[in-house]
Amino acid sequence: MVAVTGFQGQPGPQGNKGDTGSPGPRGQQGGPGPAGNQGAIGLPGIKGDTGSPGPGGSPGPAGPVGTPGDLGSPGQPGNNGARGVPGISGQSGNPGQVGATGVTGTPGTRGQPGFTGPSGQKGSAGPQGQLGSPGNPGQQGFQGQQGPSGIQGQPGLQGNKGVVGETGSPGNPGFMGVTGETGPRGLT
Repeated sequence: MVAVTGFQGQPGPQGNKGDTGSPGPRGQQGGPGPAGNQGAIGLPGIKGDTGSPGPGGSPGPAGPVGTPGDLGSPGQPGNNGARGVPGISGQSGNPGQVGATGVTGTPGTRGQPGFTGPSGQKGSAGPQGQLGSPGNPGQQGFQGQQGPSGIQGQPGLQGNKGVVGETGSPGNPGFMGVTGETGPRGLT
């Protein structure tokens, strides 16, 4: 029996798009993964240059005025002024007669406090004392001993040879000599 091959049929029309399916169930959330290995410590960074100093701050407010210090001890008298000769003490006078006791007066009313008077003017400086007598001249000092002689120094190094001088210019030609006298004729 002989097999007969039929012709290939035409493709059918494309079917309609199917409906969207319902979403699938949501999976359970996974647990945290294991911690990774700790990384190696990094190299220390390079230290930066020192910064320039900042501008100076504004001056602060003045502090409170302190309490005044104690008065200093009085200074010693100077030695420049000449001391005056003390005067002769006067004789004591006769005592006077005792007067009669006066009658006690009635106490008066207390007065109002007075105002503070102005400061008095500074007194003029006292005269300068006379100059003291000059001191005795000091004794002449002793003459010091002569120090030891210094060690003789070593001779210096020999200097380098000097530069050779240039050749001198030739001298002027000499003067022509005087012709000598003719000698006597010889014997025959």
